Amino acid sequence: MLLAVAPSLNPTTQRIQALMRGHTDRAEEAEILQLLGEADPATLNESITQLDMADLFSDIDDHWGGPKNKTQLLQMLSQDRLEQLEVPSRSAIIGGLQEGWTRVHDEGSAKVAGGLEEQAIRNIIVGTEGASLSALKNSINAGADEYDMQHLLYSDVDDQGLLTEIFSHIETQGQATPTGQIKPLSDIDDTFYSNLKDDRYPSETVYPGVLAFYDELDKGAKNEPDALGDLTFLSARPDESSGTIKNRTHRTLRENGVKEASVLLGSLTGLINNEAMAKKKMENFEQYKAIYPEYDFTWTGDSGQGDAILGQRMLQQYPNRVKGVFIHNVTGLSADQKQDFRQQGIRVFDTYLGAALEAHELGLITSEGLNRVATAASNDLQSITWDSEEQKQARIDDLNRDLERMRESLRGPGGSQPRKL
Repeated sequence: MLLAVAPSLNPTTQRIQALMRGHTDRAEEAEILQLLGEADPATLNESITQLDMADLFSDIDDHWGGPKNKTQLLQMLSQDRLEQLEVPSRSAIIGGLQEGWTRVHDEGSAKVAGGLEEQAIRNIIVGTEGASLSALKNSINAGADEYDMQHLLYSDVDDQGLLTEIFSHIETQGQATPTGQIKPLSDIDDTFYSNLKDDRYPSETVYPGVLAFYDELDKGAKNEPDALGDLTFLSARPDESSGTIKNRTHRTLRENGVKEASVLLGSLTGLINNEAMAKKKMENFEQYKAIYPEYDFTWTGDSGQGDAILGQRMLQQYPNRVKGVFIHNVTGLSADQKQDFRQQGIRVFDTYLGAALEAHELGLITSEGLNRVATAASNDLQSITWDSEEQKQARIDDLNRDLERMRESLRGPGGSQPRKL
């Protein structure tokens, strides 16, 4: 068996890593600054993405009465050589700063507004424009940990003046360069997998076709994949300062097939009732929408908690930005209840092929995408270990009904369609 070989480190990276081992004294800090300052653009970008930037920022200091090495390093990376830095490098720098100290610094008796790190974050974001800014934000969100864009702008950066500059730049760039793409937003429990109220499936079953449905919403009607990080989960699970729940949630998603996604969590007070859950998720959506003015959105939730309430508010307040609301029927909603929701713009579904049919009707996914969801849902359904034969047959019946609806909807376009189970 062939083993994957890790890419070799360039000599600049190797030397900096050697200088960072153990205590890094002033002479070693000066050499690191010289190595990065003299590196050609290709080497500089490569080294930034190869180094642990959080460790680097921790090792380089501003010395009382001595050289201001950290100030020099941050000025080099966020101003002097910023134009030479590619998006992955800019993302790595911000990620390293997020993991460290991003609060007000004291410099003698005077306070530096926002601190050196916050100013560097501001410089990098404001110094990035158009599609590159979208790519930068998506790259930061693609880290699958608590250090995402929401955490950066609503927790890490404290200086209101810097935040105003950042959000003004994001809004201006978003209006100037809309992507025409969608960021799919989704709940987790009883939407991505059965975990709370849904006894139609074995506990913690990833719903058949859900991953394919997310993928097709991400590709959109033009059938083109977006950048990584478009899928985002809005969950009622409570957030906390250590990031433990968010990291655990990311791990659960990865273990169940979600390679890249952002996670926005709720709060303890948001668990009181459905209204509180919807309110907290709406707050998260408002923040996320401000970070991504260049995107539109869809929302996928379930009927067991406050997701339908949230969908109603999204459509009422942002009808031009929210292109579809899909609610997974896990509580046995009647035909009349489904129709009531539909009149409000909310599409209720029993299977993810049903959700894809609704998205296709809204012009959000292609006919080819619809077929891909159908195939995935059929294959996924057959791989489940069921609690009972009755449970299995009921879900087969659900899918067969939606397969028949798909045939009636497409009526002969090219491409084979999955057979009934």
